[in-house]
Amino acid sequence: MGGIGLILLFAFGGDDGSLRQGLSGRSDFSAGDFSSAGERIFLTGRDENGRRIPRSGGFGGMMGDVACADCHGEDARGGSIQMMMYDIEAPDIRWSTLAEPEPESGATGDEHAHEPFDEASFARAIREGVTPGGESLDRLMPRWQLSDRQVQALVEYLREK
Repeated sequence: MGGIGLILLFAFGGDDGSLRQGLSGRSDFSAGDFSSAGERIFLTGRDENGRRIPRSGGFGGMMGDVACADCHGEDARGGSIQMMMYDIEAPDIRWSTLAEPEPESGATGDEHAHEPFDEASFARAIREGVTPGGESLDRLMPRWQLSDRQVQALVEYLREK
């Protein structure tokens, strides 16, 4: 891992100032360590064979090991993380939250911060960084190269959250 990746990996912190790091830095997992393929992807950023899932663009494209849980938390509820000198709000990505429209704060109530996600729009968000409404996700969000089967496994896992 390059110097900048190492610095960024250890700059993540939870709301309480504790280090928020998933299991992504480990590669010594066995298939029995996870209840599902979706759990493995979410917690480690690795496929069923233990290989790191490729990323492009976004912040994650610059780093070595990173997983969904590193930013969104092991419970997928998101929260505030610190990266270098910035505070970043990682969104809640539990399926119950993603599948509901999110009201825009301070708006008339008719507008949404995001339209509801379905599996197809979730796949597009992960792969291309685009919301269901066609807006770009933050550039810090990695663009994951997940297969359809991997997206489905991740959605199933997030439905359990």
